[in-house]
Amino acid sequence: MSLGLSPFMLVGPASLAAGFHQGVVVETVSRQGAGTGAGVRPGDTFLQWSCSGTTGALDTPFDFRTIETEALACGAATAVRGLRGMEQRVWRLPRIEWGISVRPTFDDRIRTDYFEGRKLAEQGNLGGAARVWEALVDQNLGLSLQTWLLFRTADLYANDRQWDRADVYYQRAVELASRTKPAILAQVLKAWGETFWRA
Repeated sequence: MSLGLSPFMLVGPASLAAGFHQGVVVETVSRQGAGTGAGVRPGDTFLQWSCSGTTGALDTPFDFRTIETEALACGAATAVRGLRGMEQRVWRLPRIEWGISVRPTFDDRIRTDYFEGRKLAEQGNLGGAARVWEALVDQNLGLSLQTWLLFRTADLYANDRQWDRADVYYQRAVELASRTKPAILAQVLKAWGETFWRA
């Protein structure tokens, strides 16, 4: 659905930290999730959200996870505004599981390294993926985005049931998250705790 007239203004990709821009990019959309029914596709960029008169920016994947968690309390569908290519769009997501995973909006250099790590992970080389993403963490990317890269690495190991390695990266993510927003720390701790139920 095209945005058309709206009281909200989409802004351009303002720089948030070295290597990153405003918004989050959709990586995957579950066939069973509400995102598919709402027309969300991999590659779409989400910039802003609004629900029942409350609005906010989507600067990191943690922001997106927060609004998905809080959608049940909103009382209405959540409108997510963004871009598909250069076209402005709005997606209305209902109060059920969205089934959408997102990543930061990287610049070209960082995106190349991130995709290299993701390709290694898809090939089963989790150690190689971790080394590539750790090299990004060592750069000055901003605490929340460094936290996300460690969190993403921990999730890879947890999904592969490599619990000890997952714990190492969750611990590192917690250490960085403790210096960011409380909501980010809460998300990392929650995900870490859930791995104990999966082990």
